Amino acid sequence: MRKYIPILLVLVVLMSGCIRETEYWFYTKVAAKTEYLPVCNRIQNQDGKYECYRIVAEIKKEPAICDEIPKQKIRDDCYRWIVQDTKNPNLCEKITDQEITIECYKVTKANLTRCEEIQDQEKKDLCYYAIRLCDKIQEQQYWRDQCYLEINYAKKDPEICEKIKSQETRDDCYEVITYTKKDPALCDKIKSQETRDDCYEVITYTKKDSTICDRIHAQKIRDWCYRRIAKDTKNQTICEKIQSQSHKDNCYTEVAKAVGNHTICDKIQDQQDKYYCYKDVADVKKDLVICNKIPDQEIEDLCYREVAIAKQDYRICGKIQEQNIKDECYGKNVESIKNISICEEIQSQYYKDKCYRNVATAKKDPTICDGIQDKYHKNRCYDETT
Repeated sequence: MRKYIPILLVLVVLMSGCIRETEYWFYTKVAAKTEYLPVCNRIQNQDGKYECYRIVAEIKKEPAICDEIPKQKIRDDCYRWIVQDTKNPNLCEKITDQEITIECYKVTKANLTRCEEIQDQEKKDLCYYAIRLCDKIQEQQYWRDQCYLEINYAKKDPEICEKIKSQETRDDCYEVITYTKKDPALCDKIKSQETRDDCYEVITYTKKDSTICDRIHAQKIRDWCYRRIAKDTKNQTICEKIQSQSHKDNCYTEVAKAVGNHTICDKIQDQQDKYYCYKDVADVKKDLVICNKIPDQEIEDLCYREVAIAKQDYRICGKIQEQNIKDECYGKNVESIKNISICEEIQSQYYKDKCYRNVATAKKDPTICDGIQDKYHKNRCYDETT
């Protein structure tokens, strides 16, 4: 009777309303601390009651308590946690969930002798899976296929893939091997068109061979494949294989930028895309002359802006017609501006403030800070010049 006195005292306190914890947590803590299972029966919620059973069983390492839990998931978890501590292999056969059963055989370090002793064929198959004896699995087809697949992550042997019955899993097996072997012939063995296309595409990331892209069935993926290899190999002729005109135009732009040759842009059909291509190449080469080829005023202005930023030369900004683009051009080149008169040409107050601050800092002249409207930048300007 003495050992139950602490339990009774705690329960009296609870009934008096002094304890504000939830019913589940309170009774579970009491049961766990005292290892007295009947306390769990005070929990009204059935799942909560059996979770309490599980916790007491784990603490006491008594699988017999798990046997009393009617809820399969909680019961399986109960056996699982006891196995983690006790390494008792006999509990594995009590578990219903297949994945937890496999985990149990692994934790208890099952071997061939242990698996052969198991009477239930399902459990025996799961035991063989746990120790990767795939050929011995008789009835559990899914786990036999998974066993071969997982073994092949390390072995990379196409003959192992051929043992797999499930077409989807066999396709996955071939695809896994190609990541290492980079052999498109292995992709040919894949039945699923989508998986086969993915397989070919993965190989091209390493091989950079556009003829592998030829094997891809889906046009969109095939076009992306050509476009990526054309850019990586700086080969504009690969762009000609692309069916989608927008992808083809983008391909020419990417190659033109990669090699720094604006004449490749002339192959682009869409006029706007062609002009943007000129702009991008001009930016890469820092070449103003290329901007002069652009008849579209806005894109030409953007071209000047990009070259000015690339060269950090604010004088180029003066060529820009559109005021917003010109302001941004000056704003991105403030570090090269040392003349306050340039700041006065900027209409955007934000960029004008940045310009004044930069010139003031460069000249160490706090009087220039007076022209700044933003209080934060003005105060920082004074700090930097005094």
